[in-house]
Amino acid sequence: QYVPLGTNVAINFVNDGTATILASAVATATNIANASAVGSYGVAQTGVGTTVAISLENNGALNVGAVAAATADNAVASAGVLSAGIGQYASGADNIGSVALLNTGDINIFADASANGATFASAIATISNAIEQYASGATSALASLSNEGLIAISAVANAAATSGTALADALVVAAINQNVNSTGLASAVVANSGTLSIAASANATGTVLASASATVATGIVQNVNGGTLGEATLFNGGALNISAIANASGSTSALAYANVENAM
Repeated sequence: QYVPLGTNVAINFVNDGTATILASAVATATNIANASAVGSYGVAQTGVGTTVAISLENNGALNVGAVAAATADNAVASAGVLSAGIGQYASGADNIGSVALLNTGDINIFADASANGATFASAIATISNAIEQYASGATSALASLSNEGLIAISAVANAAATSGTALADALVVAAINQNVNSTGLASAVVANSGTLSIAASANATGTVLASASATVATGIVQNVNGGTLGEATLFNGGALNISAIANASGSTSALAYANVENAM
């Protein structure tokens, strides 16, 4: 949804059913298999004008994901939801810019990579800016995310090598990213009364070397710049879970690394 210019710009998306945006890649071979799936801007709402109001209301099921699977002697799989699974961008140059996301249903943003090899297997799953909100306005700028249902953001990498090396890497960066700028009032709000989950999971099994790395780097980001007043609010009255889990199993060597930094 894109409105490039207007005095009063309103962009609305209401989902009461099931909406799925999926990139899927499957590769199977005897020697080498490489599968890569990438999704960007699954849902994108952009408006520019004097006064801009953008909203997304989900009462059903909204799924944005990338799935990659590779099977071969040497198997490589990579899956990524990059740039934004859901992106809302409002620029109210002369007055007000606002973006709002209300969820009472299920929102799933996921990257799943699976590699099954004999001598080598590598799986990489990446999510960057799963939900991104940007608002700017001369008078005021507002960004709000309200979750009364389920929001699940997950990167899962599984690698298995029956007679060699297995590498699994799962990364989530800026799962929820709010940027608000105004010379007047600037406000960013995340309110959760349902279940909000951000997870990176890596699992590796190899006979020579198994290496698993899972990282959540910045779970919820709120960058607010207000001339008159700037405020960032994070409220949790439900279940808020941010996790990185790594499992490695190797006959000769096993390395497991899990890291959560700047969760909120």
